[in-house]
Amino acid sequence: MLGVPGSLDPVTTRFYKEQGHHFIALVPERELRERLAAEPLGRLLVVDTARSERLGFIADHVAGFTSVSAWDTHGDPVADLPRVDHEPAAATVSPLVLRIAERGLTPTPAQAGLFLLGIHADSGHFVFPGTAAADYRAAALCAAWGAPVAWIEEYVPRGLDRHRLHLIERMASRVTTRTTGGFTIAIATLDLEDYEPDLAPLLDTLRRAEGWEAAFLIAADPRRTVIIGRSSGGVDVAATLRPLGGGGHPEAASASLRGCPVPEAHALLSDALEAGARHRTARDLASPLVYTAAADATVDAAGAALHKYKVNAVPLVRDGEFVGLLSRREVDDAVRHGMGGAPAASISSGPPNWVPGDAPIAEVRRVMLESPGRLVLVGEAPGPARGVITRTVVFRASVDESPFNRSRPSPRRDLMQRSLSRALSEADQTLVSQLGALAEAAGLELYLVGGAVRDVLLQRAVDDLDLVVVGDAPTLGRAAAERHGGRLHVHEAFGTCTWTTLGGRKVDLTTARTESYPHPAALPDVASGGLHHDLLRRDFTINAMALAIGPSHGGELVDPFGGQLDLDQRVVRVLHGLSFHDDPTRAWRAARFAGRFDFTLAPGSQALLREALRAGFADRLGPARLGSELHKVLCEAQVVRCVAMLRDWGLLALIHPGLPGDRELLERVTGVREAWLRHREWIDGEGLDAGEAQWIAIGWSLPTEDRRARARLTGKVRGRTGRWVGGPVRVRAALDQLQRAARRSDEARALRELDPAELVCVMALGGDGAEAAVSWWEHEGRLVEPAVDGHQLISRGAQPGRALGQALDAARTAAWDGADAARQLAAALDALDAATS
Repeated sequence: MLGVPGSLDPVTTRFYKEQGHHFIALVPERELRERLAAEPLGRLLVVDTARSERLGFIADHVAGFTSVSAWDTHGDPVADLPRVDHEPAAATVSPLVLRIAERGLTPTPAQAGLFLLGIHADSGHFVFPGTAAADYRAAALCAAWGAPVAWIEEYVPRGLDRHRLHLIERMASRVTTRTTGGFTIAIATLDLEDYEPDLAPLLDTLRRAEGWEAAFLIAADPRRTVIIGRSSGGVDVAATLRPLGGGGHPEAASASLRGCPVPEAHALLSDALEAGARHRTARDLASPLVYTAAADATVDAAGAALHKYKVNAVPLVRDGEFVGLLSRREVDDAVRHGMGGAPAASISSGPPNWVPGDAPIAEVRRVMLESPGRLVLVGEAPGPARGVITRTVVFRASVDESPFNRSRPSPRRDLMQRSLSRALSEADQTLVSQLGALAEAAGLELYLVGGAVRDVLLQRAVDDLDLVVVGDAPTLGRAAAERHGGRLHVHEAFGTCTWTTLGGRKVDLTTARTESYPHPAALPDVASGGLHHDLLRRDFTINAMALAIGPSHGGELVDPFGGQLDLDQRVVRVLHGLSFHDDPTRAWRAARFAGRFDFTLAPGSQALLREALRAGFADRLGPARLGSELHKVLCEAQVVRCVAMLRDWGLLALIHPGLPGDRELLERVTGVREAWLRHREWIDGEGLDAGEAQWIAIGWSLPTEDRRARARLTGKVRGRTGRWVGGPVRVRAALDQLQRAARRSDEARALRELDPAELVCVMALGGDGAEAAVSWWEHEGRLVEPAVDGHQLISRGAQPGRALGQALDAARTAAWDGADAARQLAAALDALDAATS
């Protein structure tokens, strides 16, 4: 049965009247009610909503169906019907079209035409904000299936006739605007003599022309009053209309109110907007971490605190009371005047001002303007302070500008949650959900951060969970172990813990922190911090994003440095100008990420790297740390691309000034990588990763003494020093022997002393013949055991010693060359006679 819980709009009615013979008939409402009550119920497919309350009389029968599936793209958080999982789209029919194509089905041209009409209607001819790639792909499929394109102009016209222009004029003449939460929102009204279709696109046309962030239309006809909302994305119109029984997308929603006149509907909408506007207070703006310095400490010590915590001002305390405030500028001026040893309080103009936690933004702004410093404390003087608010935060809040650039709008929460679910295994989905609920119950904030968020946005699988807690991570760890079992190992001094679940999964939880570098290339000093500080200590913008985890805010993307835009533009960018000086290893990490994702280093970051190289930024970087970063590069799947970047950026010279970085080097690296991939099934069994053989490729052209002089690069990794220093020598010798080999035994002698990494290099650098020899050696030659053993030879009069060893070696040589047992014994006896004669 195909039914609609309500009436069709005039356009759809006309379409079914003219084209209905192509499709199955719609069951009239009366017949539908009777059949639902009398017939056994099977599967229910719901479209365009996942809320049972919007199904009218059909909702009474939902529980009786054997299964229920909702095809819905609205992302309604209060939906109670099970949704079909699909990729984002503006049109409900788009995912269905893609599913039809996946199953190899071909609809009729008329069916394809109906699908295409739905796509154009729901996406506003592909210009509505929620339009996604799925809509374009689905439309292309419909066209390929022979959809009558003329239907679009007939039933979903793009232009405006005189009647529609008149409706827009009437809307514009009866509109009021208001500013809510910094957004300009318009409310228009229309009294209609009859039902009027297609009001939503007309409203959006008016909204775009006037530049409103959001617009609502209250339209009343004799049967009902409908409220339509359209938005550019800054205002969630679906959330606004949800208390009125409506629903939809954040950018497009509606609600139907029966028996509600326009003035009453206007009042209800105004109340909903007022309730939905988030009136932020000082408590909302405040950072809970209040960094302080001792009032009696020196100016130099206060400056060190400013540097350590990466803040521009710090309150001064004495005996637990706030007695002063010091800014970075004041410290710099005092040091310039030779007052670095003076007490910090001696240059402070007085204590910071206070605001109560419930103070509105306007009050915070007034107090800030009257304050002598760059911050105010939240709470009641003399303390304790519940938080701190800086001038920058107040400025952003005053102009209602998100701390995250609007030119890079965050994905919708529901889309991010769906992307996260696809990136995680089922077990990790459950685990993350459990931790999010526990964190929220404990008043903590939990975020997935770093490369995990990057990979979610890139639609890559996430295996390592990098979870940061704003608050205290061990508190969350204890709650998780108590609620869900498992073991907990706490590192109180570092604010971290490791929770091992009953299933054996280890989860590291880290308290959000800030870090500073006492000198270039040093290991950082770490202290507790907020989420912004934690992200600021990351290496690149693409790794400096966070994704909220939890029932209330799950799926919110925190992107303070434009990482999402850099992913779109395929660039790697450092967060600040001293990034490479703070941690020179970031240069090698930049090559890894740029090579892995086929990105480029942002022009500004390239300039910073050149200046850092000129300043000798890596001079303090120990050779073992440098070698460790190099090895990570050599393990990358796109190692050739990475090494080329190291060459282009001048970093290969830091490994050794004689490294040419020419085409031959890249060809060696390419050959080694390809040989390793071809034979990794037996190489993996040896416990070596892909990077070990590349050490030989990198050092191939350097003299042995030069490699020996840089042996500290290899650290203390077992076998790596030998490969770096002696590997090229042994591989060259083996290649020379293979060139002269006439028998299998010659090949065996050339290869038997080489480790797997060296064998990979033999295959990479020696051509097809060398690869065939290595393949034979690994699969057959090294497994060959001679039929003759020492006991047999001793029984024939041989004495233990060198001669016996030579005889056994002769037997093995014969075995390698395919001799049978008798010939192996003869070869051994001949060798024994020669050695003893």
